[in-house]
Amino acid sequence: MKKSTKLLVGLASMLSLSLLLSGCGSSSSKSTTIQFFSTKTENASTYKQLISQFEKKNPNIKVQLSSPSNAGTVLKSDLAKNSIPDVMAVGGDVNYQQVQKAGVLEDLSGESFTKTTMPEYQKMITSISKGNKLDAVPYATNASGIVYNKTLFAKAGITKTPTTWNELITDAKTLKAHCSYVNKWHIFF
Repeated sequence: MKKSTKLLVGLASMLSLSLLLSGCGSSSSKSTTIQFFSTKTENASTYKQLISQFEKKNPNIKVQLSSPSNAGTVLKSDLAKNSIPDVMAVGGDVNYQQVQKAGVLEDLSGESFTKTTMPEYQKMITSISKGNKLDAVPYATNASGIVYNKTLFAKAGITKTPTTWNELITDAKTLKAHCSYVNKWHIFF
């Protein structure tokens, strides 16, 4: 599936979800307006394209995109004013944590679209969620890791891959002590 298609599926799911929320947006007898908030300004042009496609397929739904450069501050202000956007695309960072802790997110566990979300991803949300509820659905994931040079480790006498933070710190100190060509720019310990 192409990246734009994945994003479209994610956006469509989020927009569909917003229709389920009570009191969402402002509406007249024939039109509904949904507020879509993104903390990543770099995604705004993609979201605008997806919103345009969505609005063509759903002419009675208008989507207002907000993707400010100071998204965290705007979101905090929205929380303080109890004026939360209908749909939010936020990372699993402090912005999500603040919204989640405020208790303003809906429990999505009973929604049909959650059936297509991997259980591991759902567990990531429920493990940090107030009351273990599924109050978010990831539309993209990423991971962090450490890349290391096995040859460099072997030269320093390190034969086992570190599996804990303390082992990593110890190995980094060993590398720094045994490898004269490892400078402060390579290891910050």
